[in-house]
Amino acid sequence: MKSSDDSLPGDMLYMLRIPSIDSENPVREGIDGAVLKDSLGHDTNSSYAGTNGKCVIAGHRNYTFGKFFNRLDEVQTGDMIYLDTCDGTYSYQVTDIEVVSPDEDEVLQNINDDEMLTLYTCTPIYIGSHRLVINAKRIS
Repeated sequence: MKSSDDSLPGDMLYMLRIPSIDSENPVREGIDGAVLKDSLGHDTNSSYAGTNGKCVIAGHRNYTFGKFFNRLDEVQTGDMIYLDTCDGTYSYQVTDIEVVSPDEDEVLQNINDDEMLTLYTCTPIYIGSHRLVINAKRIS
């Protein structure tokens, strides 16, 4: 894994772990098709783990493009999410879950200086007419 300070598109940044759904997947820099084909992707327009703002990670939930977030709809408020980096592990607790239309991209924008993690995927699974958004606040 590289430090987020010197990452390039496609570089491995994190391992994302969600114990409540037995999920552990790599996160690479960028959200283009090449990255999301075989990993989760860090939105380059968002903050990095360990810095103030919102770190946005996107992923697919279907057989064609990858099923990294297939069980994301099972995550509940209060669940823990971990980002393992070359600098250590960041712990986040899920604060809210919402379903929005694809054009409601304000859910991806920073609204304060808290360290937040947002997971973003299409829903319902295999249809993708909306977006499932999981927000979590850093606790350590």
